[in-house]
Amino acid sequence: MDCYSFEKIISDYLDSNLTEKEQQAANAHLAECPDCQGRLQDMNNILSALHSLPQPSMNPGFEARLLACIEQQKAKKESPFIYVLHQYSRAISVAAAVFLLLATSLFVYSAFALPSAPGKLPAAEIRMSNAAPEIPAAAGSILAGSREENTVKDTSKTLPLNYQRHIMVVNE
Repeated sequence: MDCYSFEKIISDYLDSNLTEKEQQAANAHLAECPDCQGRLQDMNNILSALHSLPQPSMNPGFEARLLACIEQQKAKKESPFIYVLHQYSRAISVAAAVFLLLATSLFVYSAFALPSAPGKLPAAEIRMSNAAPEIPAAAGSILAGSREENTVKDTSKTLPLNYQRHIMVVNE
């Protein structure tokens, strides 16, 4: 054992709260270290001086008045809202979780299952077109400016020519 380790356990050594192995290690260290012997003697002197002091006497009812004052201060600091939160925090958490679960379920159900729901997603279909030959970048800019248009079957909207393989059409 070294001095640092002994300083950490000196209070337990004085109170005899060490295991037998720790007690033997501390005794072996004290036999070899005069500095730790001095620290132990100083601690013994301080404890002896403290035990020799007279016991303070309290006025009757002091403890009851002190506890009442502490409760009064707690009541002043804690608002009714905070009190309710502390008392019913678990129930409030469960209610909030149930509410969020129901709200999320209702949103998902109304978005996908109800046909006339205002949050319904528009239907979409994917059509395959014939593969277009590879167009150089310079020619692509010329073709992009052309005025040719195709009419999509399910809507009255017209789309410019699209040279991609897949075309997604949104029905509104």
